Amino acid sequence: RPASLLSNAANAVIQALKKPPVAIPQPY
Repeated sequence: RPASLLSNAANAVIQALKKPPVAIPQPY
């Protein structure tokens, strides 16, 4: 369903906003 796809995408965006960005390299 398109609705479930939109909900899944929105949920993924929310999860991405919640957690700190891991893609950014952390200097050691």
